[in-house]
Amino acid sequence: MSRRYILSPEASQDLDEIKAYLLAKADLRVARYVLRQLREGLEFLAVTPDAGHVREDLTDQAVKFWPVFSYPIVYDSMKRPLEVVRVLHLEARGYRHPGSGRRRVRVTIIRGPLVETWPAESRTSEVMKKDAHS
Repeated sequence: MSRRYILSPEASQDLDEIKAYLLAKADLRVARYVLRQLREGLEFLAVTPDAGHVREDLTDQAVKFWPVFSYPIVYDSMKRPLEVVRVLHLEARGYRHPGSGRRRVRVTIIRGPLVETWPAESRTSEVMKKDAHS
């Protein structure tokens, strides 16, 4: 059976970081649950690549986003097998809303290619943080 999706090195590292974060902040049961939901999301996208949405406010790249909890999966819906570019970890990069106990996510603006040398062509990664005051 052929693989339905492939992970970029960055996406694979993202999943490792998510697992480590969940093990540190929660427990093994929670980590397994979230990672299982992420795998199910990846399998779903592999057979339903148009399910995600474009985020022109975040990137000019031809990628789509699909949220699984606070972990948006960033993928190239035109490639077969599906290419998973990143699995963003918003919770670990979050910030508190001023005056409340809720976490606020700093918006990440992605300009240019999302990953370096993925899959075969040479790409340069450039990620810029949006200024919280803009």
